[in-house]
Amino acid sequence: MKHRKLISFAAGASALVLPIGVAGAQTAETTTTPAPPGSSEAVALNVLDIVEVGHTQASASQSSAEGSANALALNGEPVIEGSTGGSQQGPGHNEGSLLDTGDTPAGRVMVTPWSVTVEDDGETRSSESDAALLKLVLVNSGVASVNVLHTHSEASHTDERSTGKTSSDGVRANVGGEEDGVTVTVLHSETSSEEEGSSSYLLGVNDTKVGTSDSGGTCVVSAPGVITLACLQAEGGEGSSSAAAAQAEVDALGGAPLDIVAGTSEFGEGETTPIVDPAELPRSDDVDVVATSASTGSGLAVTGSDVAIGFGAGFALVALGMALLQLRRLNPLAS
Repeated sequence: MKHRKLISFAAGASALVLPIGVAGAQTAETTTTPAPPGSSEAVALNVLDIVEVGHTQASASQSSAEGSANALALNGEPVIEGSTGGSQQGPGHNEGSLLDTGDTPAGRVMVTPWSVTVEDDGETRSSESDAALLKLVLVNSGVASVNVLHTHSEASHTDERSTGKTSSDGVRANVGGEEDGVTVTVLHSETSSEEEGSSSYLLGVNDTKVGTSDSGGTCVVSAPGVITLACLQAEGGEGSSSAAAAQAEVDALGGAPLDIVAGTSEFGEGETTPIVDPAELPRSDDVDVVATSASTGSGLAVTGSDVAIGFGAGFALVALGMALLQLRRLNPLAS
């Protein structure tokens, strides 16, 4: 009876152990590296890093998104919290202004309007910020509108990709509607994670632009010992872009900065390691199976020795069972 139990145990154990090597060699998985955070920032006017007009920020990462919008700020903080600027962390919407007449028969007047919207649907996190010193609408947007020192910033993030986008204008006026009317823009810059997303220009009338960074147009105005002004800067590459219609250094104050309509964006792509298929890996005479895995499942590498051990243990138990069976046949009384 003991021999029968040993035989049954050996056969059952063999059936369990034999597949171990094969199963272990098939646990390789895809490893994904999420995209870096996306962000953007724009300022319509920055005086000595003390006074800011139309300053927007947006950011989005693997876990959250947030944004801020200051139509008028002093030392980085809204002059009047909620009226000249504010922020939003996590999904939601926040907005305000110092004055908003709302829609009237004559139009609408908004002084220091700002808004921030953050969204998260579980796959994509995004943030959008908008701020201006002044927005005017005459009768309705189809008649005439004017934005003064206005900026807009956007950012989004998924595991595969993050984006950043900004636009900023010194003054933008439209007569006759956006589609069929005439739009005049003074001092414009924009940055984007999209192709050819960095540019700036001094003056634009609809699609006609005068003094553009794309055409290599630049200007340098210098008053020795007082101020050095550089115009039309735009650059971009993999992972970041920037643009400015005008940036200056105040020589009289030790090179203190002065930005007029400028913005930056940061973005990137995620990476995915391909699935490792052991059947496609090279073999050699010395090692039956050689496989490595970047598996996020077990965290353990699968090697040729794992497979060999599994098969070896299985065959050893089979051999033990056969030996016990032969012993029973030679000694029938031992049952």
